[in-house]
Amino acid sequence: VFVISALVSLVCSILVWALVMPEKKRPTLNAFFTFVSDVFNFRSLLIEKILKFTYLLLTLFAILFGFCAFVVSINDGRAALIGLLVMILGPIALRLIYELSMMAVLLVKNVIEINNKMALPIKDNKEE
Repeated sequence: VFVISALVSLVCSILVWALVMPEKKRPTLNAFFTFVSDVFNFRSLLIEKILKFTYLLLTLFAILFGFCAFVVSINDGRAALIGLLVMILGPIALRLIYELSMMAVLLVKNVIEINNKMALPIKDNKEE
């Protein structure tokens, strides 16, 4: 199983490298292979999409969990307060964590964009 998986992944990697990744092939690619090309050439960062999804998921979870904890423990004032706090402070804390993470992603994207705009030729520092 390992050898077969390694061989198939090697063949697929060579095919993607030859048929999808070169810039000259980009105009002829359909939407799916353009996405594949962007992913493997690091034009789009998957971490940004993953962060957005997890932010949405965890925010909805915090609101629903807090609401359920509030409703279920309505007779227990302390547990109801904890549910209310989770419902209010949970999304705020998640937003702060998400924004800090996105700042790092945006920093990387801006550095890549600046680097692409500069496109300075590499010079050898060897003295001849």
